[in-house]
Amino acid sequence: MKRKYFSALLMGALTIASVSTFTSCKDYDDDISSLQKQIDDLSKIVKEIQSQINAGAILDDVQSTNDGLTIKLTKNGKQETYNITNGKDGAKGDNGAAGQDGTVWKIGENGNWWSSEKGGEWKDTGMPSRGEKGAAGAAGTPGAAGTPGTPGAAGTPGRDGKYYEPNASTGTFWVVDGETKTDTGISYVSANTLTAIWTEDALTLNNVSGVEGGKVVINLTSKLLSLVFSPKAYWEGIETIPVYSFDYNPIELEKADVTKNQIGDLGTENSGKHVSIVPDAVASYYLNPSNASVDTKDLSHFSFLINTADILNTRASSNDIKVTKVDKEDGMIKVHFGMANGNALTETNNKVDVAALRYKYTIKEDANEVKDTLVTSDFAALKHFKITSFTINKVATEGAVDKQDVACQTLATTARDAVNDVHAPVLTIPYNDEKGIHLDKWMDVHYKLNNQYSLWGGQTTINEQNFKLKYELIGYISPNYDTNESDHATIEGDLFKVKGYKDDATGRQIIGRTPLVRVTLVDGNSGDAIASVGYIKVEITDINATPETVESDGIKKDYTVGCTGNALDGVQAITWDEVESKVLAKIDMSKSEFEANYTFVDNIQYTPNAQNGFDVLTPSVGTVVSTTDAVGGHQTNVLKWTVTENEAYQLLKKDGDVITVWVKFAPKATARALKDIYVKLSWTAPKVHNTPTATIKDSDKKAAAWHKANANTAGFDQLHIQVGNATQNGATCEFDNLVVASTFNSKLVDIVKKQIENQYAALAGAASVTYKFAPTADQSHKTFYGAKSNTKYDISVSTDGTTISASVGTVSHNLATITAADGTINIEKNEYTKDILNKYGSVSELADALTFTVLADVKTCDPASDLINLTNKTFDVKVIKPLFVKSVSVAAMTLNNYQSMTNVPVKFEFVDFNNYTQAQFYANSNSKVAFKDFYKIASIKKEGDITTNYSGAWKKIDVKDIKVTYNEGTLAVGSNGVVTDFGTVSLEQINQSRANGFDVKIPVAITYNWGTLYTDIQFHVNPASAAAKKH
Repeated sequence: MKRKYFSALLMGALTIASVSTFTSCKDYDDDISSLQKQIDDLSKIVKEIQSQINAGAILDDVQSTNDGLTIKLTKNGKQETYNITNGKDGAKGDNGAAGQDGTVWKIGENGNWWSSEKGGEWKDTGMPSRGEKGAAGAAGTPGAAGTPGTPGAAGTPGRDGKYYEPNASTGTFWVVDGETKTDTGISYVSANTLTAIWTEDALTLNNVSGVEGGKVVINLTSKLLSLVFSPKAYWEGIETIPVYSFDYNPIELEKADVTKNQIGDLGTENSGKHVSIVPDAVASYYLNPSNASVDTKDLSHFSFLINTADILNTRASSNDIKVTKVDKEDGMIKVHFGMANGNALTETNNKVDVAALRYKYTIKEDANEVKDTLVTSDFAALKHFKITSFTINKVATEGAVDKQDVACQTLATTARDAVNDVHAPVLTIPYNDEKGIHLDKWMDVHYKLNNQYSLWGGQTTINEQNFKLKYELIGYISPNYDTNESDHATIEGDLFKVKGYKDDATGRQIIGRTPLVRVTLVDGNSGDAIASVGYIKVEITDINATPETVESDGIKKDYTVGCTGNALDGVQAITWDEVESKVLAKIDMSKSEFEANYTFVDNIQYTPNAQNGFDVLTPSVGTVVSTTDAVGGHQTNVLKWTVTENEAYQLLKKDGDVITVWVKFAPKATARALKDIYVKLSWTAPKVHNTPTATIKDSDKKAAAWHKANANTAGFDQLHIQVGNATQNGATCEFDNLVVASTFNSKLVDIVKKQIENQYAALAGAASVTYKFAPTADQSHKTFYGAKSNTKYDISVSTDGTTISASVGTVSHNLATITAADGTINIEKNEYTKDILNKYGSVSELADALTFTVLADVKTCDPASDLINLTNKTFDVKVIKPLFVKSVSVAAMTLNNYQSMTNVPVKFEFVDFNNYTQAQFYANSNSKVAFKDFYKIASIKKEGDITTNYSGAWKKIDVKDIKVTYNEGTLAVGSNGVVTDFGTVSLEQINQSRANGFDVKIPVAITYNWGTLYTDIQFHVNPASAAAKKH
């Protein structure tokens, strides 16, 4: 019902209404023309304003001026101003009665209509401009004790109270009471007065001259185009609408009474009144455009579409979700809805229900009604959060109650602990602070979900679920004083104020008092049941309440990274003698007085804040205890600081880094008005040793096992994997499993340890080395091409580095595996491996050989498991192709010479990876193993089309000219271990015209144990001699 109402005196154009005489027709025509121009100008302005609104502009302000109205719009951050003026006085006639100053109406800050007559003082009429919010419906009846019953549904909200709204038809205010509207007779429109009524949906101008009916209506809303969910919660990274259910035993408490001593106050759970309820959920959506028209009163426009995790439900079920209220503000709507079966939402970790908001409206154009339009938002997870318990906390920084990851302390759960436990959180306030402390800025609530506490929020956030934090003083009488501590403060709402400062001339008598505040979490859904309780002491301090600080000399000690679990005991052991004189001098106490009035706060560390105070340090750095230790041959009091290795490693990164913490000596309960004393402990590391480095040197490698890069010659760059050697009994044409660890002169881990153990003994002792394929990005070869058809293969390495694979499209095959312990590489025998392996053509072309980049991965202990830097830790391993075709030869043919063209023998010259010919290989095997048999050369077959340059270019052979055939050989092996029959080639001359010389290529595929070699049988054909005889 938010409305703004403005009125302005209209002069000029309205006063000409009583014109009676004119001196000439021309003057009369001029006046009519001038008036028409004013009407046209007004029409133009109104159209422009409406156009801007339709394009998404927002109406910011409407103000009355001396001669009309000023209207301000904002679009895309730019503000435009439009002036609607009253026109100038009419001439040539008797003026009508002067317009009277109008009454200006507006909505005041209290929501009532206010009026100002003739520019005078604003007065509150007492008429509300909107209905007061109806009381919340009564809570549903909780489930019975024991096994929780079905949660009671929230009651129906009470209807809004009565309010007043201007009625454009009557020009008067009408009172709206529920469904009844009654004319009050109170007029807001005066004669001769231009008025403006600004409502949520329209700006209405009344008494506009030259306009039929005197009324101009500017629509302030646009057609809704889309809804965009605005998340306030996430589940597994998914935008989520949280549906909370609360399942807890309410707490019973004694009534707060500052006249009593309630030091024993604590909450008692009442399981007989177990609460189980699902209150309304809330989801927020952006409107597009932001000024879109949305009817928030008629809730039938709104519904939800639910997709369950198991079954797609294309209809929003009113039984599951019922929209109960919609608020609209700043281009957003906030939708409140009830979900009776929220406990039934999917609970599995890998499934979630989702929901989208729907808004249905009807578009009307002129007199024609268009069908319903349905706008659906994006989907969001609909997640059930079952809350079983709560904690109330004090945040470390004022106002940070709704911020994640802000340091906070849980309030004491009993009044006694709040007073006596030095670890309990406290608030402080100077004794002369008349403004007080807003407790809402310091308190937030965490809830328990999945056995873990998470931030819910501060007062405003929990109010959305009809919960609230309630603050009250309870009685506390100090054992050393007769008066009640809480009698020196008041609480109104969330405002805590000191009481007594102005009541007494001295005022300072209240310094040191400690009023005790009880904070309860009240559940408005369940008859104001108390869901949680906490207690906090507020210390009334002097004006200068800055605590005393003492800085120890600290220590300077180099830091060398070590292993987790090796606690750095005694990083700082400060004897009391070091700080005693400084402390006692600050507080003007003797040693015995100090010990009688102060106690050391164990297990809490602090850090200075911007308010000259201290906040709890989270997380703390190690532990500090006050103890006795042997110093100088006798026992003495010390502050012993123990820092873990992990903490030191995280905080000391470079030379000169410092770790600083503060610890506190707090006044005992009997010591009134004493200040806290903070002692600074620091550790400066002049030298930080955290760069252990080792290197694999060439001298660490076995010279015979390593090779020069991309060559068969000696060097220390790469390793080779090759098939077996025929000179060894039982050797086969299979790749030997290369053991990388065996290619070093000693264990690689020992090589590493030897180089770092002097400086980094702990890391060296825990060091280990494993072998893996380097990650895909670090492979020297990320793609290969196959011997057949030049197929492209993309290389990838498994996450654990044990497998390297090649893929074509979506099909992948492993090429090799490696064992972590010793680096044994096993080549996988499949079509991908064979195709890549046989791509390169000669022994000297190793740059294109199948290559794996291997990583020697060094690990040590936490927290620096990856810290050891091993240089030269990656190297390439080449998979050597076993067999090569060195040459193929066929004797030249001569046309018209039958003998030279028929069954001409083909000779293949093979070499292996050692560059051995067939004869050399046989000899080296002591004449026992033939080359062909070892490499299992199975066949040599024609592969593809025979081509010739007979036509002047290389083309498929034309059988109209010649015919060429390759007759496969038997691959028989002679007594010298060399193949004697590789087949023959024949040529038949078809075209008997005299031909010049030409060449022929016969593509062949040579199949052997590790794939297929591809080459050509190429020969030359000479022209026939002049004396040759044709056949």
